[in-house]
Amino acid sequence: MFPVEPDAAEGERTPLRYLTFSDDAEAQRGAFAKLHELVRAYDPEVQVVAAAQLPDDRTVFEVYERAPAPPEA
Repeated sequence: MFPVEPDAAEGERTPLRYLTFSDDAEAQRGAFAKLHELVRAYDPEVQVVAAAQLPDDRTVFEVYERAPAPPEA
């Protein structure tokens, strides 16, 4: 998860945060239910779930996939 900060100074970096759900049952209900589903189902070998917290406190997310690199010979 990363915050989107349009007022940040050029070159200023905001650290990414690793998203965890402390209450699994609660996370399956409510606003983060779809994000919880994506996090539980993604394949970390070829996918990443990216979430951004927008300045108006909305959160958007998507799953990105890439084929793994071929094994080295």
